[in-house]
Amino acid sequence: MPATAKFSIALVALIGLCFTTIDAIDHNEAGATTAIKVQQANPTITVTSQPSSPPYAYNPAQLNAKIGQPITITNNDPNGVHSVTAKDGSFSADVPPKGSATLTVKKAGSFPYYCTYHADEHNPASINIS
Repeated sequence: MPATAKFSIALVALIGLCFTTIDAIDHNEAGATTAIKVQQANPTITVTSQPSSPPYAYNPAQLNAKIGQPITITNNDPNGVHSVTAKDGSFSADVPPKGSATLTVKKAGSFPYYCTYHADEHNPASINIS
């Protein structure tokens, strides 16, 4: 191979490296896509006061989550503490007025729960863990 051909190949390679190093090629022009990692929000149970009977509601009444996934509990009642307490006693979380708490269930199953402070004043609810 003649020396001028070797020199030309080396020069083209060097110019290519320079463009890569100084980022002279726009990523959109090169057809690159930006990877975006979206963090999914934790499943949430909201405690609300309501004018009908029962006077308090868990929303949603049926919640699905994964083993060990944090579950956020939000209490929208400005006047009282509420809880999410498994009927089998496997978990419990107290939530202050206008506050929130996080609960993690460590085993699979369906867990009906209630409020220890208002045992008969909430709609029936359960957490399904898979």
